[in-house]
Amino acid sequence: MPDFRYYCLNGQDRIILGADVIAVDLRAAIQVAYEACRDHPHFASSRIEVWQGPTKLYATESTCPGNLPDPR
Repeated sequence: MPDFRYYCLNGQDRIILGADVIAVDLRAAIQVAYEACRDHPHFASSRIEVWQGPTKLYATESTCPGNLPDPR
């Protein structure tokens, strides 16, 4: 399984939450990130980024939408 890391970012693009994720693919890692950022009581409106090593694979443009988008 690939290793990923996600970050929840505030409105000033500062990291407010981050965690390593072991997921079968990028979509699964994004799902974990959305759930963690959305369900956190203080950070529900944060953006997310998903990385694999030094490579950013996914980032939201603005606040996280309610529904998970397709990363393709």
